[in-house]
Amino acid sequence: MSDIPFFYDEEGLPYKIESYKRNHQIVLSEQFVRCAAKQLRADLETKTKLKVSKRVQMSTSPSGEVVQDIVSGITKIPYGIWIANNWNPVLVAWKSKSGRVYTMGDTDIDCDDIIFWFEGIDPALYLKQLYPKEGLPFKLKPLSFELVITRICHDCVIEMHFKNEVQQKHDQIMDQIDTCIDNFNQKSEKAKKFVGVVHNWKRNIKNNQVLVYELDLGSAELIFFKHLLHFLSDLDCFSKVEIC
Repeated sequence: MSDIPFFYDEEGLPYKIESYKRNHQIVLSEQFVRCAAKQLRADLETKTKLKVSKRVQMSTSPSGEVVQDIVSGITKIPYGIWIANNWNPVLVAWKSKSGRVYTMGDTDIDCDDIIFWFEGIDPALYLKQLYPKEGLPFKLKPLSFELVITRICHDCVIEMHFKNEVQQKHDQIMDQIDTCIDNFNQKSEKAKKFVGVVHNWKRNIKNNQVLVYELDLGSAELIFFKHLLHFLSDLDCFSKVEIC
């Protein structure tokens, strides 16, 4: 299978089109596949922060019937996401900017008009399936706080519980964390191996006890968390940190 997570590579595509017609009574066009493949890969990687690979793929055939909502103009079909030999049900959905209702067999498709996405993606579950022991795709040195990973996705929330004995000002701690994120972005942009950047973030403090960061991870890869968690540990200001 190629790095396209929708159907097959160019060699397998003609066979796959015929297979869909024969086995699923679905007329499938090459143009539809090529428009869908690029967008669905980007959607999957953005929502999960996981790269498509032999262990992160889309199933090779649908698991149900096509459903069209005439009012919304959205068409959906059940599929599966394969994560390290675990099958996870999802929906592939599409609609158009123009209002046109595209079918899987259409050949005159404007890839700039049609929009594809997944529904039912579960980033936290996929991460546990892919890395059942670690919870993150890298090893961490012992941390100065309890780490809880509830959910990781494109829009990420990190809750940091202050230790009772912390004497530093909260504003100072937030400034240090902001600088840490800025430094990560700058190093990534300058490095030969680009690992993405965090697009933006905002922060607040709840009940003077919990520091909350809301991050748009943008193109930042999961390695960002290793960088941040080690930094937070070195601050030694928190009893628990939850990624949720």
